[in-house]
Parts: sequence; C-alpha cells; structure tokens
Amino acid sequence: MYVATNGNDTNDGTRERPWRTIQFGIEQLKPGDTLLIRGGTYYERLHVDGGKVSGGPGAKITIRNANDEAVIVDGSRHPDFTEPMKLLLIVDASYLRVEGLIFCNNRTAHYGWQSMPEGIHVLATKDGPGCHAIEIVNNVVRDIDGETWAYHSYDHETEQHSGGMNGHGIAVYGRGTTQESAVTDLLIEGNEVCYCKCGASESVVVNGNVDGFRIAGNYIHDNNNIGIDVIGGERVSENRELNAARNGVVRGNVVINNTGMANQVYDQGGGANGIYVDGGRNTVIEYNFVAGSNYGCEVGTENLGFELSAGIIIRHNVFAYNEDTSILLGGTEGAGDIVAERNTAYGDEGAPVCTNEGGNYVIKNNILIASPGQRFLDAYGNAKAITFDGNVCFMDGEGKAPMPVTNPTEGDFTPIEAHASKGADIAALKEVMGAELYQKALNNFTARTKALKTFWAVYAILNDPKYKGSKEQPLKASALGGNIARYFENLPGVAGTGTIVGLKRSGEGAALLDMTSGAFFEPNSPGSYLGQVLCGKGQDGQIVPRAIKQDNVVTNMRIYFRVPYTANGQAHCIDRQVSDVNVRFSAD
Repeated sequence: MYVATNGNDTNDGTRERPWRTIQFGIEQLKPGDTLLIRGGTYYERLHVDGGKVSGGPGAKITIRNANDEAVIVDGSRHPDFTEPMKLLLIVDASYLRVEGLIFCNNRTAHYGWQSMPEGIHVLATKDGPGCHAIEIVNNVVRDIDGETWAYHSYDHETEQHSGGMNGHGIAVYGRGTTQESAVTDLLIEGNEVCYCKCGASESVVVNGNVDGFRIAGNYIHDNNNIGIDVIGGERVSENRELNAARNGVVRGNVVINNTGMANQVYDQGGGANGIYVDGGRNTVIEYNFVAGSNYGCEVGTENLGFELSAGIIIRHNVFAYNEDTSILLGGTEGAGDIVAERNTAYGDEGAPVCTNEGGNYVIKNNILIASPGQRFLDAYGNAKAITFDGNVCFMDGEGKAPMPVTNPTEGDFTPIEAHASKGADIAALKEVMGAELYQKALNNFTARTKALKTFWAVYAILNDPKYKGSKEQPLKASALGGNIARYFENLPGVAGTGTIVGLKRSGEGAALLDMTSGAFFEPNSPGSYLGQVLCGKGQDGQIVPRAIKQDNVVTNMRIYFRVPYTANGQAHCIDRQVSDVNVRFSAD
C-alpha cells in the first residue's frame, strides 16, 4: 500500500491511487502489510497504536520509503502543545519494522519525559502486551530540540533546577511490570542521529524493562549529550527486578562529537558520554569508534538504592580524543563485574582509564596512549579489586619507542606487529562496521584531528597573559570596545581560523551566548558595559551582574569558542571553553 504527497485519504492506497497522510496509512495496516511512502515532506507526528496496528510471527508490518526516495517527517508545523510529542510513537506494538525515513525538526513546549520532543519513541506500557521484534533500521533522526523553550539554571543552595530540557533522538522505554510486557528482541541498526539538543537526555537510549536489544552500525554525531545509553533504576518499570535494560549488544557504531560543552544542563561544562551504561546489565560493547565525547565509555549507576551496573564487557573499541577519559568504570555510585579488554585509547586530556566506585574491574590487554603528563590509570575513588594486566602503556610524545599503533592521527589504530594481540582488532572493526560507515568514521576523525590543531592554537592564545592584560600593562577599555567577546574573537591568531568565540555567563546554569550573528546579549538583557558583560537572573527575575568588576578587573569569565569543520558533506564543530579568565583593563 502507498502514501504520496499527491494522494488522497479517500483513495484505496494502491500505487496508482495512494493515500495522502502517513498516519491514515498506518491505521489501515494489518499483519504482513507493507506501507510504502513516496518521496516528499510530510508535516505529521505519527502514532502506531499496538491495540489496533501490530504484526505477528511471520507477518511483520513494514513502514518504509518507496524506491529509496527521501521521505521527510517534519515536526516544524505541528502545534507545540498537542500530542503526540514524538515524531513517531510506537506503543505496545510488535513485529514492526520502520525503515528509510527522515525524522526532523521537532520541539515541544512542555517539561518532563511524557512531553519531551523525540524522533522515534518505542513504549511498552505498564499493563500492556509488551513490544516484541521491533526494528528501527536505516532512518535519519536530526534536529530534535529539547532546549528551546526554557531557560535552565541550577541553584547550589537549594540544589534545584529551574526550567527543564529533555529530548531524545531514538528512545525505547519498557514500563511493563512482567517479562511478558517487556520490550524484547529490539533492533536499532544503521540509523543516523545528529544535531539533537538532548538537554538532560540522550541521543539513543534503552531504558527500563528492555530485555534483548541490539544497537549496531549507527552513526551518532554532533548531539549535545550522551550518544548511546543503557539505563536501569530510573523507576521506568515498577518491577524493581525487571527495571533495567539488559542482555544487549552495542556493536559497530560510530559515535563522534557528542559533548555537553554547549549544553545548558551541564553547569560546569562537559559531562557527556559517547556510550554509557547507567544501571544496565549484561551488555557487550564492542567494535565501536568513539571520539570527541567528554567520556568515551562510562559504566556507572546514578540511582541510589538500585543494583549497580554489572556484567558489562567493553572490547575492541577505539576511543580517540575524548576530552576527559576514554574508559570510566564506576562513575557516580559505582558498578561491578566489568571487563575492559583489547580496546585502544588515544589522545584523552586526562588518563585513558579511570575508576571511581564499585569494583571487580578487569582492565587487560588494552593499548593506552596517554597524553603528556597524564597517568595511564587514574583510580581516584574507592573502587576495590582492580586488575590491570597485560596493557600496553605508551606516553605520546616521548619518542623513546615506536608508537604501538600504525598512525593514530590519520585514524589507523592497527596495532604494530609487536602488539598484535593487544588493543582493538581494527580489521575486525572495519568488517563489523562495513566499508561505508567506517569511511564516514575515518573522514570525520581525520577532519576533526586537523580542526583540533586550530583549537589548541586558540586555546594557547586565550591563556596568554599578554592578551588578558596585567597590572603593569592593562588593556585599554577602548580596545575591548565594550564587548569582550568581540575582542577575544579578533585576537591575533584567532581571527581567520574559522572559530566562533563567545562567552558563557559565569553563574551556574550558564546559557551560551551565540556570537554567530554578532549579537552579544540575549533578548532583554542589559547593555554591554564591562561590569555587566556577564550576568545572571536573580531570584525575583531581575538581571544582576555575575562577573565581578573591581579595580578595573573583570573576573570569572568563561570564554567559549567553537571550531567548525566539514566532513562527509556535513557541518561539525568542536566546542571548548576556557574558564575563570580575568581581564585587567584601564579606563581611557
């Protein structure tokens, strides 16, 4: 059966007489049917109600694009306050395949998980029949915006957040309280999820009573929070024993540039994982390429009183140029029974492996290439029973021995012959990903590596005292022009690099000030005199200075800058900030 933009819902759904709306087509489906959607843009939000539309064993329902045509499901014209908030909501349906569609431009004006904007949401309800054999394959989910409607801030005294921001690219929630009502036999494969503003949520997530899942071959990039998350303990299911995503595989994904540096939720900047297991169990994470996250892969447990993440195997992954660490075991409240073996980690700003709480961690046969001055293993918490054995530990830049991998700056992490049984098996990783996805990873990584050189150059300039003034040689206020961000943007060595320089508010919950249009302040903010260049909102809503102007010194600024680059015909960027910068100036 067919849907086309020139169709009519009074037609019979044949190729010659297609229906007009995808939702109408969905409501006509019976087990074994295929709905073929012709190319075009459909301004709809879709709902598959399993009570009315569901397949069966040997009779799967398929919803897909016809003839590989570009089918766009666009939420931009849909009213913000009406259900469903998801571009595609699948509830209690089974034996269903969704393939080859583009979901984009969704936002809502509500707060909370029920109303957060999402691309695709699969939901097994509390007392429903569960969701079985759902396949989300070869779709694109982009520009899901969970941040546009509210200003977010955090008050350290009350430990309360105001406003709220949450959004998902692809989300699967198991609220069922029995094994029969779980999400089972789930496949999320070959999708691209990008440019999503997730706020406190994730790009791709399985959460709650989800038993048996495969997240494979996806290209997840340029989202402002976690790339892939496997969650338990968030009270998604009322059955404590079943309230954890489990028995899954995260395999052959490319996860690049998923960072929280420009995310308002992260009050201090950063904090996003490429791949995260938070309370999940019995999951294998293998043959993934993860770069440009705050943490490459973290296993932890955020929810107090819930069973720790356990039974996690992390193997044959490449982690490169992640901002803090590649592998973090026992983050927040801890984890247990974790094996990290034959991974390759390179270019972290911190130690390539860190442990915090929990214990029984086996870290073996990895290739760990630490940045100058860093440890190979940073055991900063109280984790017990750590086995660190058979790892190749190399300090980048020492020059005392050949690099243990072929050419990391060009993306070739193949172990040299002397370490053939260590680190990630790159030949197998390429085979698992497939040539097309691996080439995307390589193109993005090599372009990103070149852009990093610009970042390091700009970072050095922004840290150079001569550009920030001193007591002996203060900067002139006229040089700052009343707009400090513009001053930093035009520093020698920064101008002409393609970087976009802005400022963050120094108060917690700092909102990024967008410099791309030349505007310095958000709407309704005060003027741009030095004493007010960084400001925050008081308890009664008034604007109050947050940067401290004393003796002609503006203190505690956060300089934010973005280095853009292009790879695979798409725009990407590296976000960074330099914190607590003090500028000394003199009056003219």
